[in-house]
Amino acid sequence: MCTFNDDIQGTAAVAAGALFSAINVTGTKLQDQKIVVVGAGSAGCGISNLIKQAMVEEGMSEDAARQCFFLVDREGLLIEGAADVQSFQPAFFAAKE
Repeated sequence: MCTFNDDIQGTAAVAAGALFSAINVTGTKLQDQKIVVVGAGSAGCGISNLIKQAMVEEGMSEDAARQCFFLVDREGLLIEGAADVQSFQPAFFAAKE
């Protein structure tokens, strides 16, 4: 059954719309943005997935687009080895440098 999840898809659409409006007004490119999301739950990851998909559609590789994101949860920056990782979060682990 096809469904719409307002928490994930609705929030992502509003956040992405605001970002797209901002880059349009400033004349910057989506691929030049660094995205910090405070809250790496389902809504935060949904927002990140939608924006990442838009970056890929503009020509970025999936990996390059993913590296533009920094998600912060109650434990801090989302990284590999973080406690209580949900199944949808590993796609946004920050690179260890």
